[in-house]
Amino acid sequence: MNIDTNAVLESLKDGKTAKTQSSLDTLNQTLKDYYESGARDFSITTIGRVSEENDGVGYQSIRATANKHYRDLIEAWAAKAKTTTKKPPVGPAKRPTQDHQLLERIDDTAVRALFGQIIRERDRYRSEATCSRPNQIVIDKRPTVYSEPQSDTPVWSCCPH
Repeated sequence: MNIDTNAVLESLKDGKTAKTQSSLDTLNQTLKDYYESGARDFSITTIGRVSEENDGVGYQSIRATANKHYRDLIEAWAAKAKTTTKKPPVGPAKRPTQDHQLLERIDDTAVRALFGQIIRERDRYRSEATCSRPNQIVIDKRPTVYSEPQSDTPVWSCCPH
C-alpha cells in the first residue's frame, strides 16, 4: 500500500489559514526528511521533538485537540513507513525461557497445564525470596521489663541534704 502524502497534505490544507498551511508544509518537510533518514519512530512525542528542533510545530501543538490535521499528516507518513504513531518497544524482544521451550514440547495439554502451573509457582516463590532478601529481620533478645536499681542512694541528686 503506497500512501500519497502530498495528496493527504493538500486535503489537510483545504480551508485552513495561511499560518496553518505554512505549518503543515514545514511539518511535511520534516516528516519527509525523517522518513528518508530511515527512522521509523513516528510517535507523536518523537515527531514533536524533531519538528521543534527544525523550527516547526512543537509537541503541545500537535497534541492539541483542535490540531488533528497535524496528527493526520503524521499518521499518513507512519502508514507510508509501514508503522504506527505508537512508541516502538525499547530493547530486544524477550526470548522464551528454557522452561517454556520445554513446555512447548509436551503434547498432552493437561500435563502441559500442570507443569506450567508448577513453573509459575516456582517463579513466584523465587521472586518473593528475591524481594525479601534486603529486608533482614533483627531479633532483639534483651529483656523488655524495667527493673529498679538495687542501691538506696540516688545516683544523681540536684540538692544536697
